[in-house]
Amino acid sequence: MDMGRAFGFSYNHKENGAVFSHMAIMYVYGLYNYNLVQLGNEGYKSLIMRAIHPDAHTVLGIPEYFTDKGVGKYLYLTGSASWLLKLLQEQVFGITFYYGKLTLNPKLVREDFINHRASIQTFIHGKLIKITYINLKNLDYGAYKIDKVLYQGQPINIEHTKIEGDIEVYLDEL
Repeated sequence: MDMGRAFGFSYNHKENGAVFSHMAIMYVYGLYNYNLVQLGNEGYKSLIMRAIHPDAHTVLGIPEYFTDKGVGKYLYLTGSASWLLKLLQEQVFGITFYYGKLTLNPKLVREDFINHRASIQTFIHGKLIKITYINLKNLDYGAYKIDKVLYQGQPINIEHTKIEGDIEVYLDEL
């Protein structure tokens, strides 16, 4: 203990032996950034499944870190939730802006679709918008492209349309 905080922790607590949620999510963000979608998908879902496991002793959300026994610690002292939302919005659902224009580049895998749909709600230009990707052919990431985007049942070009309501994005084979 005479050498200071850097050497004052016992194994299994905080910096020594723990799995930090926010760093794991940042790593997953990087995997998606390099189009390693299957690995990224496995990474963030593993973290979520650990957080909701009864042995983790977490309430709702993602703890700051997990001990080597998988117990979540510091449930309210974490930036992990923000990083997870950023990951889901920008990488998984592909909702980004390029010079102020909305762009969609989903990296959803087949398992992300429930009844051929995957949805997210987010704020776009101050409005709460629900974006639903529709994958009628049950295609996996890398096998689909955006076929059409519908707003109020009408086809639109998202780059030139101000979105003020829910949109549906249909995916089709490359």
